[in-house]
Amino acid sequence: NYLFSSEERCAMIRESVAHLENVEVDVSSSLLVDYAKSKGAQVILKGLRTVQDFEFELQMALTNKKLDSDVETFFMVTNNQYSYLSSSVVRELMEFDGDVSDFIPPHVEKAIRIKYGKDARE
Repeated sequence: NYLFSSEERCAMIRESVAHLENVEVDVSSSLLVDYAKSKGAQVILKGLRTVQDFEFELQMALTNKKLDSDVETFFMVTNNQYSYLSSSVVRELMEFDGDVSDFIPPHVEKAIRIKYGKDARE
């Protein structure tokens, strides 16, 4: 149950990483390992916040390895200051007019406020 469509999420991510010349933002409806192969990628990088994330992502990494032994998955653990953060936490804060400015970029906050029908502060 996403607040934004795939295209909307891609657009926000693109804006967030526009300053990084070597980053491409894309979306696919195929298996990740197949998408990686179509792009010539040999590595999948996954971010982890919690032990639950690790358990799920390890299962996916092992499945991907079985499907294509040439694709490796690496895990990157988040900074402790963000480990508790999730989209659910941000949405709940927004619903109760909490300050989310330390958690998301201004353009994402504006988009969420518009979705919730709240004033889109600049």
